[in-house]
Amino acid sequence: CKTWEEAISGMALEIEECRCVGENRVLAITRAHGRGAGSGAPVASGRFAQIAEFREGLVVRVRLFGDVQHALDALAGPRHAPE
Repeated sequence: CKTWEEAISGMALEIEECRCVGENRVLAITRAHGRGAGSGAPVASGRFAQIAEFREGLVVRVRLFGDVQHALDALAGPRHAPE
């Protein structure tokens, strides 16, 4: 089993969108891209999201979501079914 670093050379993250989602939180919508280490073929991920939380100017927590909608749902908070 290879690590990302072994499988993809020159891997980089591209931030497509970054928005403030609260006083101390930022949502970043990103993609990863690089080249296959063995083949040299271009490799790119789908969109995913990260929510960073700050305290006193420092990042104290980063949550990674494999799907942008899941990150947006997490920001909306728990939803309760109507009774």
